[in-house]
Amino acid sequence: MKKIFLLFYRIIKKFLPQKLNYFIWDIYLINIDVEGIDELIKNSIDFNKYQPRMIVYESFNPFSSLKTKEILDINSYTLLFISGGFIGYVRRVSL
Repeated sequence: MKKIFLLFYRIIKKFLPQKLNYFIWDIYLINIDVEGIDELIKNSIDFNKYQPRMIVYESFNPFSSLKTKEILDINSYTLLFISGGFIGYVRRVSL
């Protein structure tokens, strides 16, 4: 899992301009579609460091993994949609 997390970090660093380093953790959307390991990647996100506003990932059996649902719930995410094999969660905001 650490390798997947490091790959995630490298991708973010590569595509964000260096002058915007202070915004590097302000991620609005993570869309994961990697043919069979979507939940593994999603479950490896360090939610203490990364708090995307929305997470979308592929799953053709959306209620198969209680671990995934627990991780998202603990980190203040709520189910937004299930459509065409994709599941979307949005981060709950405290008012």
